[in-house]
Amino acid sequence: MSPSMHQGATYAKKGDDSGTDVFTPDHYSFDNQKELLDFIRGNALAQIVSYSTEQSSHPHISATPLIHVGNSEELNFIGHIAKRNLQTGSIQAGSNAVALFCGPNAYVSPRWFKVKNTVPTWNYVSVQLRGKFELIDSNEETLDVLKKTISHMEQSDCSDNKRQPWELKQAPDDLVDRLSQMIVAFRFKGESIEGVRRLCQDKDIVDINNIQRNLQADSRYGAKAIADLMRPYCQ
Repeated sequence: MSPSMHQGATYAKKGDDSGTDVFTPDHYSFDNQKELLDFIRGNALAQIVSYSTEQSSHPHISATPLIHVGNSEELNFIGHIAKRNLQTGSIQAGSNAVALFCGPNAYVSPRWFKVKNTVPTWNYVSVQLRGKFELIDSNEETLDVLKKTISHMEQSDCSDNKRQPWELKQAPDDLVDRLSQMIVAFRFKGESIEGVRRLCQDKDIVDINNIQRNLQADSRYGAKAIADLMRPYCQ
């Protein structure tokens, strides 16, 4: 494992104002494990970074969904990538890896500050999960990973009960058989989790309210989602 990917403590120590593996000032702290897992469930696509060998200096990075399984006390996940992806070497070796989950983000203009004369900033939410790959090598378990991944995403998409979730059994058997041979499934055993929730919550309430209103009216990607996340800090 590369020295830059050392295992950190489960959470940043209270008051260190820096985080452990993620830069997390105290006022942007996001460290409740249930809330962190809820965030991951709603933002399942991870950027996974790993090295194929302990001595390797060249990282492999893949975007793929990670699905939490088990209870909220455990950091157990499942996932899959294409078999021709070079990162399969890391999975087969049971390497350590970092999974980064990014939520909405938005630019914050100095024009929106009324109390404090400041410079531009950025609001965002993200979670970093560190752990180890565990290869799944049976076709039956690989299909189970696909079923659970599809179920998780379909249930989320059909949460209004107005649509019927799609299931893997609805696909032609020969297509499922062929595609399942083209992927590598894995378990991801989390060892630490840390997040940051930067929503201008450390600013003056007048500025928080004005920033939230401007983001709500902003048409750029992520702005309205960030505005919604800021509501608990508004008055």
